[in-house]
Amino acid sequence: MNLAVCLRVYPGLSKTPILLGEKIETFNLCFDSFLTGIKHFHSVDLTIILDNCPNDFKESISTKSSVHKNLILTFEDNFISGNQGTFKKQLEVLSSKQGFDLFLFLEDDYFFISNWFEFFKKQLNDITQVDFFLTGFRTSDYEEMLFHKLFKEKRLSNSELSTTLTFFCTPKALVDCRKAFNTFVSVNFDNVLWLMITDKFYLSRLILITLLFFNRRSFSRLYKGIRYFKWCQKYTLYVSSESYMLHLDQRGFPEKMRTAVLK
Repeated sequence: MNLAVCLRVYPGLSKTPILLGEKIETFNLCFDSFLTGIKHFHSVDLTIILDNCPNDFKESISTKSSVHKNLILTFEDNFISGNQGTFKKQLEVLSSKQGFDLFLFLEDDYFFISNWFEFFKKQLNDITQVDFFLTGFRTSDYEEMLFHKLFKEKRLSNSELSTTLTFFCTPKALVDCRKAFNTFVSVNFDNVLWLMITDKFYLSRLILITLLFFNRRSFSRLYKGIRYFKWCQKYTLYVSSESYMLHLDQRGFPEKMRTAVLK
């Protein structure tokens, strides 16, 4: 299997980080954890977007990557673009790649458990569709937030309506949803973006539900998706039954997985 990855790196910490200290320490932990699984791929094309990062990030990445013979490393540095700008660059980079089985959009604060490829492989084997979106990050929000509980019975048991901006996808899925993803670069929100990609049926009904029962802020977020209905798709977002990717931010972090990181 050939994998193309685009990783965006920012030198600042998240709003509520699990790990305190220098960002380079957190990043090295996460990057090392990802590298443990790449030996199982035939080839890995890795593009790093450095968003105003000091030189020690590039030096660390180069050193750690050099021992992996199946990895091709490229840098896109000297960026000072922020969240939307670096995501736009990810779209451009991965959309230009040819001959790959899967793409991975990756952010710099995701920790992969030690045998993550085995979980990933099992997840792939359970998918019957040719083109899809996939994540190994199972946030506790799926069990706690009403948003994720709605219409549960109408969906596949191993799928969800939304995730973060760290995810796997097939090349065709990215091509089909490129215009939807472009809306995040301008004015859209990531949860609305995923509803556009997974099913506008849910988006339209959630807009009505939030208008009737929730606050105006929630409604205004979802309402933005109406103008983009013509770019909606109907793709399945597969989510692992257990997290093998952990977002090192307090919100949505599964309590039982803390020992995998906080040793």
